[in-house]
Amino acid sequence: MSRYSNIDYPEWWDESYDDYLEDALKLTLRSDIFKPHDTWMHYPDGRVEFVPNGWDHEHCHFPFCGERISPYEGDDHTGYIDENGKIWFCNDCYERYILPVLKGF
Repeated sequence: MSRYSNIDYPEWWDESYDDYLEDALKLTLRSDIFKPHDTWMHYPDGRVEFVPNGWDHEHCHFPFCGERISPYEGDDHTGYIDENGKIWFCNDCYERYILPVLKGF
């Protein structure tokens, strides 16, 4: 039995996913638009290259999802990001799993 009675769990949900949900609930999340940002590319041959706007997408942090969040057509352009700007959740996962627990419904 999963820990949260107020979530409409899909059939494929494994109880171990509740641990990921609990970790997400500890974060302070805010809605944001994903914007590409500069990054350094590290190649197998040892080269390192600065790439302006090279970090062009993120994936939903939940391991059962992986939805792309990016400015590209077909991807979510917005999502929920943690206070450190490192962890993203897609809108669907936030609304289906995080928000019901936060609101208690």
